Amino acid sequence: MSDLGEQLHNTFEPADLKATINSLRGRFFTLEEFPFIERGILPLNVLREAMKLPKSDIEGYAVSLKGKELEGLILDLPNAADSDEIQRASEILAIRISPRILKLLTILYQYNFMSAGLIFVLKEVAQKTEEKNDTSREAAFVRRFGAEKNKIAASCAAINEYKMDIDESFRAFSISNQSPFAEEVVIAYLGNTSKEGLMNNRKWIINAIEHHTEDRLHELIANYLSSFSIVEFNDEINLAIMHKIGQPYISPDWEFYNTELRDKFAQWCYLYQLKLHSSEFPKKFIVLRKYYNQVRSSYEIKEENLLVIDFGDIVIADISTNPYSSFYEKSAFEEEMVKWKMSKENEAAWSLETGEEKPKPYLPSFILLDKKNLTARDFIIEEIEEPCVKLSYEGIDVLYINEMLDIKIGLEPDMRTKQLAKIRKRVKKKAL
Repeated sequence: MSDLGEQLHNTFEPADLKATINSLRGRFFTLEEFPFIERGILPLNVLREAMKLPKSDIEGYAVSLKGKELEGLILDLPNAADSDEIQRASEILAIRISPRILKLLTILYQYNFMSAGLIFVLKEVAQKTEEKNDTSREAAFVRRFGAEKNKIAASCAAINEYKMDIDESFRAFSISNQSPFAEEVVIAYLGNTSKEGLMNNRKWIINAIEHHTEDRLHELIANYLSSFSIVEFNDEINLAIMHKIGQPYISPDWEFYNTELRDKFAQWCYLYQLKLHSSEFPKKFIVLRKYYNQVRSSYEIKEENLLVIDFGDIVIADISTNPYSSFYEKSAFEEEMVKWKMSKENEAAWSLETGEEKPKPYLPSFILLDKKNLTARDFIIEEIEEPCVKLSYEGIDVLYINEMLDIKIGLEPDMRTKQLAKIRKRVKKKAL
């Protein structure tokens, strides 16, 4: 305990000490603390006493009020519901208007922007600030937004007037970044602004994504995804989106977004993950990035260093430490993944005490691949097909990967001779 703390403790009983601390808090508080002050700390019943007076006595009463009494009156406004009381409070504050009162009114409004009392008072004092030629930022706030019915929309318009810079606009009008009013303005602005407005306010986009619920972010995220192409996307913003709502076609939080936006974000996720995943073998990225338009989803199984790329009917499974990938028919891949999962669960459940033989581990083809496995070259030259094909990025095999994938994904017709012969044979049988 400090020397001052010891002196206070020795001088006062606990109840007295609490009263003294509350008294000090009533005398000294920052502007940002004002909306959160306990109501009992400042004088009570100021407005109630004012309501007892005839209109002719209001000016004299207003002039007689001390600073803390005025602050108590202001602190009553958020919960004021009676129109006569609100009108009387407005009359008193218009008489005593000062830079300090404007500061308290504007910060309190920003934390209680739905309050009928504060909305009415701001409108009434706006004219007084004009008469006094007050050049403070708080006066600018009252003059600009006091008479506006939709202050959120007016604030969004003001941001555009300040070169689409939210920070500049908030500084100009003394809008607190942390206030609920500021949050509403930011969400409304970013959900409707232009590409330039989004570019100028990247940190606000990230902040909004991190601090708001998924349902409140729908318009913002949709506007951002619509405004930029994949190559223009900001990695930091996209990672914030992915952390918040996951990936399209994997997370249910994407059901509110149209297919075009889902596909665009899924394709960015694929390119971003592929680039990081293929750092040891950059040739993978060079060969596979071509197919970003066909990707449905991509996801990582980090404990296995595995990246799974889903094209719908086919899948590529890639372990980052291997110089090759594995191409699968999707049904075959899913079947192997189910068996692998069950094998792991059986191993984890096995105990030496049971006396049973330890279960043999099951390993999927992408782990067992060796030189004997079918390659993309075998598929093209020998026309051999299997559920799992090795895509090697070393030597001559790399030349056949794109050709094989183009056929399998449907980008190019299958022109291999044996396949064509089979097609001709089927056509001939049908004709007979």
